[in-house]
Amino acid sequence: MELRESSSSKSSPNPGRGERPSFLPDPEFYSYVARGYDQTVESYDLVEGRNTISERVRRATIGSALSTFRAPDRVLELGCGTGRDAVELAKHGIRVVATDVSPRMVEATRARAKAHGVDDLIVAKTSPAATAAWGGRTVRWGVLERRGLKPRAGP
Repeated sequence: MELRESSSSKSSPNPGRGERPSFLPDPEFYSYVARGYDQTVESYDLVEGRNTISERVRRATIGSALSTFRAPDRVLELGCGTGRDAVELAKHGIRVVATDVSPRMVEATRARAKAHGVDDLIVAKTSPAATAAWGGRTVRWGVLERRGLKPRAGP
């Protein structure tokens, strides 16, 4: 089945049956994206964990984060998925606010954090990336606290 983008800002009366909502940062679009990721939560780590390119990027990202942040810094993660990166950072004492548009991904993040004994360092919540950071305002970077830094509001 091929998906086509709707020609209007309104979604198809049958989302998931051929048309998808316009690519606009509104609740209808985020709900559509969340439903997609909710359906993949069980296989997400298998697919991502076996993707060589994704794993190389992940290792580089984690390495960079660990060379930048220290306990008890607090980092905002946008699109946390199943919590792999959040848990890795928390194992080093870094506090993480892990956000994802998918409620099932957030549940998986909480379960992973608990299983690894770092649930006291991770706050996982459902939120679109565009509003997750700072009182509904978009921010340009994901650091909430690091030596008194404050996030900049986006345009």
